[in-house]
Amino acid sequence: MNLNFSCYIEYRFYLVSERFITLYSASPANGKTWK
Repeated sequence: MNLNFSCYIEYRFYLVSERFITLYSASPANGKTWK
């Protein structure tokens, strides 16, 4: 596997997880139990 490709996959996963965490924490009902 290409090193740049794996870095790209990791970066995409990071962005998706960051967005998921932000959305999850933004919702008041789930934010308290999740943290």
